[in-house]
Amino acid sequence: MSITLEQLIKNRQDLIEAHRKNNFTDGIHALLTDLYPDTAHFIYELLQNAEDMKATVVRFILDKNSIDFEHNGTKRSFNIADIDAITNIGHNSQKKDDPTSIGKFGVGFKAVFAYTATPIIHSGDYHFKIKDYFVPEFRGVEKVSTVDNDGVAWTKFSFPFNNPKKAATDAFDECLDGLKALDSSAVLFLQNIKKIEYMLPSGDLGYVELVDNGNYHVTVTYKKPNESKEYKSRWLRFDRMVDITDDQGNPKTLSTSIAFSLEYDEKNKKDYIAPVKGGGRTFIYFPAEKEHSGLRFHINAPFASTVARDSVRNCADNVKLIRAISQLINDSLSEIKAQGLMNHSFFEVLPNNKAKLSFCYQ
Repeated sequence: MSITLEQLIKNRQDLIEAHRKNNFTDGIHALLTDLYPDTAHFIYELLQNAEDMKATVVRFILDKNSIDFEHNGTKRSFNIADIDAITNIGHNSQKKDDPTSIGKFGVGFKAVFAYTATPIIHSGDYHFKIKDYFVPEFRGVEKVSTVDNDGVAWTKFSFPFNNPKKAATDAFDECLDGLKALDSSAVLFLQNIKKIEYMLPSGDLGYVELVDNGNYHVTVTYKKPNESKEYKSRWLRFDRMVDITDDQGNPKTLSTSIAFSLEYDEKNKKDYIAPVKGGGRTFIYFPAEKEHSGLRFHINAPFASTVARDSVRNCADNVKLIRAISQLINDSLSEIKAQGLMNHSFFEVLPNNKAKLSFCYQ
């Protein structure tokens, strides 16, 4: 059902008034800002939205009093349905109907309210801020250009550090830590975003960039601000779209991936597959921080998870995805052999009966 912008604003204002009459305001704040155990989790929520919008480059600009985010997603600029979704909770029909979508404007985006009381958004013809968690407001919001010199339209977000329950200095420090934590894992399994940049108040630039070298080989380079050294990691990555039927009988086409760490043997002058340093991780596009598979390589799928996407739930849909990943590993063996990588070091990476795997991965 379509809705006018005026009706949408009125509906949201009525919602806030009902919350106030029922003394729900503090509870809503706690619900929307305390779901995530780690600081600056909203960074990943923003990256997920940009990935869904088919952005290739995203940029964070950190200041003492705010953090800005922008991306060059070409899928579309904001429309009224997007404004409805971003000021709602878990209601985004456009993304729910898209099986390739990761993030949904819903609870996830609300994590920004741990840092700001009034997020500001510029996209296409719309320039607005959100107040009281749900109400879009257009009055008093300055229109800014969102088109770059090449004619590409960007979507821009601004998050002033004006949450009365968090000092701006604390917000700055937490966002800085969150940005500095971005490494090769931030882009390894993304299909669209190839570069994440972030700029500090000093003008120093940090970045993470993925290059697809073909033949299943990818290289990820990242650099921390205030450092001249670049860090590179190389991966043998296999991707596959799989068709599954969920517990409700609905057919879905979902992406699965695996990534083996590649090292270089200086003595023999050739690549070899090595166990991932620190252990293999389970990704839901980004690492599930509390999930420990016991594998020695990375796996990725849109697993059903906790709200914070930090661990995987035990459910039938996830079993199907694990089986699909197992088949992907099996089918990758012929290519690994063809590239001359099936040797003793590779066998050390594969799981065996002595491996201490978590139950759902066995």
